Amino acid sequence: MRKKVLFLLMAILSLYLANAQGCLPEGITFSTQEQIDRFQANFPGCTEIEGIVIISGVDITNLNGLNTLVSIGGSLEIGTSWLPTNNQHLISLSGLELLTSIGGDLRISENDSLSDIFALSNLTSVGGNIEIVENDALTNLSGLENLTSIPGTIGIFYNDNMVNLGGLQNLIFVGGAMLIFDNYLLSDLDDLESLTSIGGDFSISGNAITNLNGLQNLSTIGGHLFISSLMLTSLNGLESLTSIGDFLGIGDNQALTDINGLANVTSIGGYLSIANNQYLSDCDVYSICDYLAAPNGTIEIHDNASGCNSQAEVETACITSLENTISDTQISIYPNPCKDFLIISTQNGVSPDDVSVYNLAGQKVQHSKSNNNILDISRLRSGIYIVELVTGNGKMRKKLMVE
Repeated sequence: MRKKVLFLLMAILSLYLANAQGCLPEGITFSTQEQIDRFQANFPGCTEIEGIVIISGVDITNLNGLNTLVSIGGSLEIGTSWLPTNNQHLISLSGLELLTSIGGDLRISENDSLSDIFALSNLTSVGGNIEIVENDALTNLSGLENLTSIPGTIGIFYNDNMVNLGGLQNLIFVGGAMLIFDNYLLSDLDDLESLTSIGGDFSISGNAITNLNGLQNLSTIGGHLFISSLMLTSLNGLESLTSIGDFLGIGDNQALTDINGLANVTSIGGYLSIANNQYLSDCDVYSICDYLAAPNGTIEIHDNASGCNSQAEVETACITSLENTISDTQISIYPNPCKDFLIISTQNGVSPDDVSVYNLAGQKVQHSKSNNNILDISRLRSGIYIVELVTGNGKMRKKLMVE
């Protein structure tokens, strides 16, 4: 039976697409139920509204009068905070089943009774941003399954009963930012399983999220990454993430004890902040240690547990416990302590391509291409340094005492 209904719906959709007619380049605002009910009589044959569509009215209960709409050239706003009216009695978006494209933004905001957006299930294209804000009865985003990319920003804020992001499971790319704030019952991001790239910022704050497992395919974030959650215990799920274009902020995570999920990040473009995570004591993740060795901005590490309570504590941990990706049996350095010349001993054909020396402040004080496996360190002052050796098989960091 469901197949027959779907076939009939697609047949109707094909018919309307074949006879689509543009209208209302200046857009239209629906502020009463009567305006929606009389739409087809007032604008016969209108299936493509070329301008902006705003739907916000205290007596609006359904959108059935818009059941001929195939596309909207401008933005679609359902509910709005800047008009004195609102859709207090709108329960669903039934009537928009034929809608396939929105040229501008999609904004669904402050619809107190809206419990689902299933009617958007044929929507395949949104040209701008998507904002889902303050819809107190909305539990998920089912209806957006046909969206695989969003060129702008997606913001999901203050939806008090949203428990998951069902509807976004086919989303692969977000061109702008992804902002998920203060959805107090949202406990996971499992429905973001297809997401691979975010062009702008990615901020997760004030939700009930306990894990990041749904982000297992996310590899690049063009802007900053900021994570703040009362219930998140680890950053597991971010293992595929390799690049953060701007700053990395991990703050006010009251249950967080583990940030090993960031181990594969090779590039952080801005400053680093790890603060107010009261149970976080281990921050000597390879990516963090790499950043501290060559920072791109301000470093703020404070008000965490002992071991990760200051930049100095993390740098010390990086020296003593960094996990090397190549073993001592493949490559080693001697003598240590050393005064003039450091010898790099290699086995099984392994040879370092680059050798860098860092001081304890994370500053690179010497760099060379190792041609003959002998490094002249005679110009270094006495003290403790970190020698980083990079080969085709990986990296090794060794503590070096210079006399």
